[in-house]
Order: sequence, then structure tokens, then C-alpha cells
Amino acid sequence: MNNTFELSEGYREKVSSIASVETTNFSELVKLSELSKSEDFRGANLSEVDFSNSDLRGFDFTGADLSRTRGTGFKIDQTTILTNANVSASVLAMQKERFDFFNANPEHYPLFKRLKNEYWTTGSLWIGDNLKRTSKNYDVSSKIAKFLYSSVRDQTYKNSILYAIKYTFEDRNEYKNFLLDQIIDPEISYRSLRNVIEILARGFSKDTAVRTTILSFLTHDDAEIRKLCVSPVVERLFFVKNKEAIVQAMMSEPESDIRKLYCQNAPTALMGFEADLLFNEEKRTYHDYRLPIDDKTFMSLVRGAARRQKVIRKSFNLRSNMTSTVVTFSDLDVVLADVNLQLSQLAEKGLPLELKYKVGSAFDAWLNMD
Repeated sequence: MNNTFELSEGYREKVSSIASVETTNFSELVKLSELSKSEDFRGANLSEVDFSNSDLRGFDFTGADLSRTRGTGFKIDQTTILTNANVSASVLAMQKERFDFFNANPEHYPLFKRLKNEYWTTGSLWIGDNLKRTSKNYDVSSKIAKFLYSSVRDQTYKNSILYAIKYTFEDRNEYKNFLLDQIIDPEISYRSLRNVIEILARGFSKDTAVRTTILSFLTHDDAEIRKLCVSPVVERLFFVKNKEAIVQAMMSEPESDIRKLYCQNAPTALMGFEADLLFNEEKRTYHDYRLPIDDKTFMSLVRGAARRQKVIRKSFNLRSNMTSTVVTFSDLDVVLADVNLQLSQLAEKGLPLELKYKVGSAFDAWLNMD
């Protein structure tokens, strides 16, 4: 019995042409394979496929698994069928929502089309101030706002309308979900991403889902984005639950200014201590945890704490005979033990402080200064 498997000449040529082509473009590979885009992708498992630069017009993805698909620069229109497709965490999620909405509510499509055409001439404020009055319906206005925003490709303009469309949403939660959707947009610019994270950090930082999303950008290659992420993740309960990931990001942080920002936020956020606990009085800046806290640095932190306490007492007239904020021996003696304890507690909490000082020798060195 001959078990040798042979390919026909035509099939060999077909396989050869696919194997030799230097492309990962989804639509080009489909064309080479001679699969039918209108029939062969119904119910298909396309999870995590990259659709970058592909032409998806005319594809029927009915019932297909398109979860976690990604890509930039692809073409898609009303001829792309996404009925019952799974678009969870997919770059096609917004398109499916738009198609489904206008298929079910065709009477609203003319408004969307008109606003889209007027976008560049009427500007973002018109959209924000007048869209919900034009549509007479919050649900409609918020959806159209999302669809308009996602359809804009100019990132500078897209960034400028981010705030304006806030008022087209009926409640804060809907606006929050919209912002979270923008973060996974693969075409979002660094500038727009910075603004989205800034809005989330300022207005929704107590939301665990928002904190978790922001945590994923803690090692982003853009320093300004990393800086915006510090305050939301350095929160007591969230820090404890995600300490390994946060500390790992802290240890790999290349920018001194951002490392200092952690030290600025951590005392109050993690332990409820004074905000300036890690402010170096001598250097007039916050401590960089990559540097050890030696005797000299420790005493600088102690002097700062003593001076701030003295200023507070004076401002509240707690000592009527106080005429100076100069730090004395007795002032240092009052706060020294507290600062030492608080630094130890911060280090135990997970802040990567390198405590290299000894209280006794540090204090003696200060006493013997000229």
C-alpha cells in the first residue's frame, strides 16, 4: 500500500505562493488562501488575530470569536458583518456597538452622519453643548458622542474633544466606562492617553477598576504617563493587594523625578503620615529611594519634620513666647524617634527605602557639627 501523500501541481503552487509571501496582513493572506470572506469566517475562531492594515470590508464574521483582536490602520464599514460576534477586549468592539446601534435605530444615523460631517467646522464645544439637546435623549447622545470620537483620526483634534463630550453622558459611571474603552484603543496617541489617564486619575481614582487599569501603565515608556499613574496606585489597600507589581515598577523606574514622586505620595497615602516626611531639608527636594538614607540624610529629614512642627505650633499660637522657627536640640529630640519609627513602618509596608543610618551616630554627628 502506497502511503506517500502527494500534492497536485496546482495545490503545490498555491501553498508555495502563500508560504513565500512576506506579509502578515490578514486580508492579503485570506485572498491568497482563496477563502471566501463572505462565507468562511462565520463562527470562526479568530481570537487575538492582528488586523493591522487589513481591509475588512465585506467580511462576514457572524458568530465569530473576535475577542482580544488588535490592529491599526484597518478598513471597516457597514458591509462588515459582526452579528453575534464575540468582541470582548477587541479593537472591533466600538465598531460592533456602532453597527448594532444604527441597525436597531436607523432613524438616528442621519444625525450621526451630519455631525460627523460638521465635526471639523463646528468644533468640539458645539458637540458637547448641543448634542444631547439635538438628540433629546441621553442614551442616544452618549452613543453618538462615542461613535463620533472613535471615528476621528486626527489625534490633536481627538484630544481636544475629550472633555467636551463629557456632558453627553447621563452619569459619571458611563463617562468612566467610555474613558476606559479609549485606553485600549491601539491608535491612541501618547498625548490623548495622557489626558485620558489624567481624567481617570483625577475623577475616578477611588474606583478599583480604574486603579487596576492605571497600574498596567506604570511601566509605560512615556515618562509623563508613568508620572500620572503614581498617585492612583499608591493607596493603602490597593498597594497591599498589588505590592509586588507596584514595587517591581518602582525598582525599574529610570527617572529620579518619578521616584521622588513616589516618596512624596507614599507617607500620607500608605500610612497617614505627614506628607513631607521624605522631604530632604538640606537638598530642598523629596528623597529618591534609589539612594540610601544615611546618617546625614536621616538628620535632614528629622530637621525638616521638627521645623514644620514648629511652624505649625507658631501659626496656631500654641506657644505665645515663640518668636523663631530655628530648630533647637529639644525640637529634634521631640521628633527624632517618630521619624525613625515612621521610616521603618514605610519600609515594612513595601516602599523600597534603604535605611542605612543609625539613630545614635546620626544624632551625635549633628551635635558635633560646627
